[in-house]
Amino acid sequence: MCRLIGFASPVPTTLTEQIGKDEVARFGDMSALHADGWGTAWLRPEAAHPQRLQLEGYRSIERAPRDPCFAELAERTPTVAQLVHLRWATEGLAVSFANTHPFSQDGITLAHNGSISPPPVLDSLLSPAARASLHGTTDSERYLALIRQELHTGPDLPTAVGRAMSTLRGSFPHASLNALILTENTFIAVHASATSAAPVEDMLVSGIGHDDLPLDHIDRYFLMRWRRGVGGGQRAARPVRPVGRPAGRGTVGSAGPGVRQRGTGARRPVARR
Repeated sequence: MCRLIGFASPVPTTLTEQIGKDEVARFGDMSALHADGWGTAWLRPEAAHPQRLQLEGYRSIERAPRDPCFAELAERTPTVAQLVHLRWATEGLAVSFANTHPFSQDGITLAHNGSISPPPVLDSLLSPAARASLHGTTDSERYLALIRQELHTGPDLPTAVGRAMSTLRGSFPHASLNALILTENTFIAVHASATSAAPVEDMLVSGIGHDDLPLDHIDRYFLMRWRRGVGGGQRAARPVRPVGRPAGRGTVGSAGPGVRQRGTGARRPVARR
């Protein structure tokens, strides 16, 4: 299980500018529970061709606030699109660099909040080539592999994401498929977790008391929200406080960052949960 936040903007900005320094600090503080590493992905102009954007990424098995790169990459690096992920490892999955989000392959980066199991069923949905491309043992990396697999026969990434969600929902009706997905020209927020139960028992076993858990962790753990931020930026997140509009459930919203921004990032229905 994890925490997610991200944005797409028509002009370079930072997470701090979009939500404020206090909210960034609160997001990092959730690593008291989501303590199994963190990662981020963002877009930056190519040195030789500034008009072109390329994906950059960083991952660490350290808790976010303990990593000096967290403040630099999540708070002070201007970009037109970024996602940030705090990991709480699913039981049985190792805390390792290979298992740390976000996962990147073929120019697509994904960060996921949920648990898709059992693993053998998930593996059965992947082609031999897709399975051979895996580096870690997480269900989330396999989620990305399925999207990449669908993209080979689909017209575009949003369609591939929708097809992958439909396939996964057929085999895993109660799994959370919430995710943020970023490429050099598209930012996608997936909200698909209507029947997913919050891992309350696991939270309490962690040693953090009921009253000390972050806001909404008991009854709205998988709720995602979005809002239009500073300078027209669009933010999608599982927030630390209830700000913005609830994202439509069973939907995928897409928007192009920077000069490639398209409209308002209208959501399209996919794979009702």
